[in-house]
Amino acid sequence: MPGLDIQLNSQGYILKPSEEGVKIVTRPVQQFVTPIRQTGRTRPEDVAPYESFIIPNLQHGFGRKRIASDAAFNPEEYRHFWNSTCETRFADSIYLPILSNAGSSTGLERIRCSAEFKGTLFTLWEDDGGAAVVCAKFDSDDDPQWEEAGEVINIHGKLTVTSSVVTDTSVATGTSGDTRTFSHDVSGDDTFLLVFVGNYDTDTTRQYATGVTYAGDALTKLGVGGTEGTDDMICSLWYRDAPDDGTNNVVVTYNTAGTTRDSVIAVSLQNVADSSILSSAVSANSDSTGTSSSITVTSTVGQLVFDGIMLSTGSTTAGALQTGIASTTQMRVSTEYASSTSTVMSHTFSSAAYAHVGAGVTFKGGVGALDMIATGSYLIALVTLADGIHAYRSTDGATWTASTTNEIGSGLLANSVQAGEDIDAGLLAEIGGEIVAAVWDEDNGQIIFYSSTDDGNNYSRENDAGSAAVSIHSTSGVKGLAVMVGVDGEDKLYVGAPDGLYEVDTAPTNWTVQLIDKLPQSSHNCRRMVVHQGSLWYPIGVDDSTPAGMRKLTNSNRARQIDTNLGLAFGDGVESDMLGPIRWMQSAGEYMFATVGGGAASRNARVICWNSKGWHHMSRSSTADREIQWMHISNLDDGAEGTPVLHYNVKTGTSASTMYYQNYPLTNPNSGVTITREDYSAGQSGTIDLPYYDLGTPQENKNVLSAHVIADDLDSATGTDKVYINVDYGANGAALTTDLGDILSGTSKLNFASGAGISAKNIGLRLNLNRSNTNTTTPKIKDIAVEGIIVPGLAMEHEIIVDIEQTSINTGQSVETVISNLETLVSNVPQVTFKFGAVSKYVTLDRERSSFSFEIDAWGPSGVPNAFSQRKGVFRAVFVEKIAS
Repeated sequence: MPGLDIQLNSQGYILKPSEEGVKIVTRPVQQFVTPIRQTGRTRPEDVAPYESFIIPNLQHGFGRKRIASDAAFNPEEYRHFWNSTCETRFADSIYLPILSNAGSSTGLERIRCSAEFKGTLFTLWEDDGGAAVVCAKFDSDDDPQWEEAGEVINIHGKLTVTSSVVTDTSVATGTSGDTRTFSHDVSGDDTFLLVFVGNYDTDTTRQYATGVTYAGDALTKLGVGGTEGTDDMICSLWYRDAPDDGTNNVVVTYNTAGTTRDSVIAVSLQNVADSSILSSAVSANSDSTGTSSSITVTSTVGQLVFDGIMLSTGSTTAGALQTGIASTTQMRVSTEYASSTSTVMSHTFSSAAYAHVGAGVTFKGGVGALDMIATGSYLIALVTLADGIHAYRSTDGATWTASTTNEIGSGLLANSVQAGEDIDAGLLAEIGGEIVAAVWDEDNGQIIFYSSTDDGNNYSRENDAGSAAVSIHSTSGVKGLAVMVGVDGEDKLYVGAPDGLYEVDTAPTNWTVQLIDKLPQSSHNCRRMVVHQGSLWYPIGVDDSTPAGMRKLTNSNRARQIDTNLGLAFGDGVESDMLGPIRWMQSAGEYMFATVGGGAASRNARVICWNSKGWHHMSRSSTADREIQWMHISNLDDGAEGTPVLHYNVKTGTSASTMYYQNYPLTNPNSGVTITREDYSAGQSGTIDLPYYDLGTPQENKNVLSAHVIADDLDSATGTDKVYINVDYGANGAALTTDLGDILSGTSKLNFASGAGISAKNIGLRLNLNRSNTNTTTPKIKDIAVEGIIVPGLAMEHEIIVDIEQTSINTGQSVETVISNLETLVSNVPQVTFKFGAVSKYVTLDRERSSFSFEIDAWGPSGVPNAFSQRKGVFRAVFVEKIAS
């Protein structure tokens, strides 16, 4: 008996040859169904034997690392990118980014804020190692471009008794005794005590100080003018770091009593840096009847140099740059700010003997710039001085005077502000004709408010209905301050705090506060938020390993609407080097600009721009871990309107930064204005990383055929002085580092594998834009297209003819049993096993293409009278593999 041909669902069958004389016909399963177009359009995929995906522009900005499969045919998705250091804001073309030029300045250190006033862009800088706040203006025609207009405040100009730096000076003088005792007060933060001791003694045993104590603690002798035990005139300098707070006794012990004239001056300082005595004491002395003395102290820029001089008789005149801070009949103590590495302390006097000693002390800074606004005839500056907050104003940016209510926040901060310290201690706004200073009461952990109705000259604290200070809880200061129309049609003050966005109604006598949007606690929430096109945009604070978030508040029709998913966290996020919080924002016409990131290693700060569709690259710091903490867009240029300029400042150190500017940041390149462009630098400028495309079927392989880049203004060859585009790619999620080729004036299409194509489930592209040595040249990319064929895994279909009668004979089953088994096969839901030869596949019966054909065997035994005759015939079947191999 012949064997069986196949096995289906564990049942054996005999096949009948087809008309072609074969028993099994196996062919690939049909892959595609011809689409029916109803739009009347003609698209590349309609007329070509491949899929074509086109990127017309990238106006939707950051946010896509891959195009999701269910959005593969949404053209809007193809207008996003994963990373870019190119100009992508405009519909017409993609360009190299605008050239960032270094802005020049002399001696200015770190910019903090800015305001436009009387046709000029003014800025506040921290200078002199954090010892001064100065106002500077922008003048593009001069060198330096940033010119100091005037000094707002200098900590060294505050050296008066009970000031924030010299807390107190105490003096004592006498004619005899082997000790001198007097009381002295020390208060404040980071304190330091200097004691100058002068002796004039002509006895055989010359008197001089052998020890000094304060509150019982010994001071260290730093230096001495004169030779102790030999010279008639001695002046010694003693110090102690972090002396006891409060009023305590200074006790000076001498080597002997005698008929001497002694003087002691104690000077207590606060806000002094660690290792504060950085220059060695320098002394000069003479017992002759000279008329002048000078000593040279080795100093560092930003130090305050102290000197003491002891005279036998007469008066003294200090040097031109020195400021006297205390004196006795015979002793003078003066100071001078160190502007170089050596500082000369000098005195002139009538004929006398003298002894002279001096040293330089380094302070933490103690002053800082917080904010500046223009109102009416005044520029108003908010600054810190030690642990207080002060207001100054100016009519020209050059001459600054303290407001009558100068210290609007006395002792609000927990300690003295250090040089270069980033602190959100206060911001300014104008609402309803009043200047409002929102300041941080660090000691009580809250934001409080002061207002002025006379252009910032006098301030008063605002209270609520219970006569308590209006306050908002804050663990780290004032993050943002803005004025916008509320739901009632009246202006409201909006305050950004670490826990969210607050609305303050300033109209009633007693202000009211309402939390509008509760946010997860972050020191970067709402930082420098702005009103843009009638809505309040405020950042969502993140750490340095998270993409920045953004929300928008719109008040209309007596209702609030908060829109989310407007930041860099939307979609797939951004490249890792761009992570971190937004630090500054500004609205400028149709665009909104922000600075982001740069707060840690591997994080490069950027300036980005919102074009109403998405965020786009403007500039990137070439060095990681350098924040861009300030930015301003203005066309004001020292009293005149000029070129629109984007200014920004990159922090490079505690007391150092670099200014940059870009011309025409608001101008569409098609306007005809000549715009200078950055040169290509991988990662820094000129690169676009497009999303990975899977052509809508992530599970299937594609034959990726070619990439087209349609661009203008290209050269016909590559080179350092040529304009061209290099294309790299990555398949199956791999890095975009495999070179595909160069787009030139005569080459707009690049084939993969020389035209054979490559097999990949997805493909990503990187475009590298190169310009010539002329900075006004740039490639102008119009369109990008990717072409490929979807090639599913191989699935086969098998066509057979089952011989029912012969199967019955060969298997010993009745014909009806064979037919029943085949009917079960037809109705089976799970796939069944199809075996023939060495092949075993899971298959599904194609019911539409399968059928039974029966004959009646009238001669066969019927069993009983009138019984039906037996069936025989064939079963034509098509079995399809649903799982490709």
